[in-house]
Amino acid sequence: MYGPEQNDLILQMRKKKIDRVILGGMSANLCVESHMRELIEQGFEVHVVKDATAGAKDPELGDGYAAALTNFKYIANGVMSTDEAISAMGADADEIAVAIDRREGEEVEIETESNGATRL
Repeated sequence: MYGPEQNDLILQMRKKKIDRVILGGMSANLCVESHMRELIEQGFEVHVVKDATAGAKDPELGDGYAAALTNFKYIANGVMSTDEAISAMGADADEIAVAIDRREGEEVEIETESNGATRL
């Protein structure tokens, strides 16, 4: 279960002076949107990667992804593609792919540089 009372994510990010988040994940209209809202309420700048999220479609309930995308556009500081997110982190897609391939199955450490760029 996610919630600020369940972990110290906010505290750890503040300690590391992280104030911007690029967010993606499964269940756009549930988990991703919940995280986005909490981080924004806590004062973080949040950008959502639209092609790195997904949502359920149900004939009766509708398209969860489309609903979440609408909310992302209203609430998030930005909505971007994966390529735009990679560019914003100061690396190119090939560098990221190589880093992910090398670290597959391992925990990935992310560093924030003094200029605000994020590196794997």
